[in-house]
This record gives sequence, C-alpha cells and structure tokens, in this order.
Amino acid sequence: MKKAKRNLRKAQRKFHAKKRCSDLENIMNATDDTTFYKLVRKQRSTSRHLTNCLLNEGRKLTSPEEISDGWGKHFETLATPINDQRYDHFYLKQATKDLNHLQIAFQTSGKTVAETDVPEVECAVAKLNNNKAADYMGLTAEHLKYGGAAIYLPCAGEDNQQNV
Repeated sequence: MKKAKRNLRKAQRKFHAKKRCSDLENIMNATDDTTFYKLVRKQRSTSRHLTNCLLNEGRKLTSPEEISDGWGKHFETLATPINDQRYDHFYLKQATKDLNHLQIAFQTSGKTVAETDVPEVECAVAKLNNNKAADYMGLTAEHLKYGGAAIYLPCAGEDNQQNV
C-alpha cells in the first residue's frame, strides 16, 4: 500500500512538473500582452491544484460541491464514536484500572489535587511545542491545540465545565 501511494504521489509530482514547464513555455512563447498576463495570472493562482475527483464510500465524487460534502462526511465519521470490533477494549480496561489506582493512591495519601478550570487547561495546552513526536497513542500537541473544547472539557474539573 505504501509503495502504491508513493508511486501515485510520484506520478502526481511528475505531472505537475510537466504542467509547470508547459505553462512557463507558453508564457515565454506568448506573442501578445493579453495572453502573456493571462498565463502569468494563471500560474500565480493557487487554486490549480485542487482535487477534481474523490472516491468516498465506493462513490466517485467529481463536482466541487460533492467533493466538499464527501470530505465533510468523512471527517464527521472520524469524529463520531462508533462501536467497532476493532476497538481496543483491553486498552480501555487498562486505562480504567490505572485511573482507579491513582484515585485510591490519592485518597489513601491524604493529598488533594487542585481542580483545574478550562482557561488554565487552555493556557497549558497553548504553551505546548508544535512539531514534536507523538505519544504512544499517536497524539501530538497539535491534536490538543486544535481539538478545542472537546479536548479541554474532560481535563477541567466537573464544576468548571459549565463555564465554557
């Protein structure tokens, strides 16, 4: 699969390189000012690398509206929790055990943990460095930063969640 992706991207890069060369050639060979400036404007525009075809759930989407809707549905599906057999129930069980162990340890030690509020968590997350290695779950600082309130609410104390 990786090799197929690499070959696809390689073919795409070659195609775009040839297109750039032909566009530059056309600019150099333009005989009148109107054609010259039209080609220069076209080359400077950033909209020429948009996807014109997307395969989503076995359907081929070709119009810009369909592609936009397809991406929207794709990311909505990614954000919606589902019951899947591939879900790692062992990890959930282990995380629950770890949480219970920590709660018991804090209760028996007599120490208290100060409640945090949403602005405090947001400030801490904003200070995280970008472009660092992911943790063992594959999460990076960017996931936390761009995740928004859905990420901050579980970290803040229950009493402070209504202030969001």
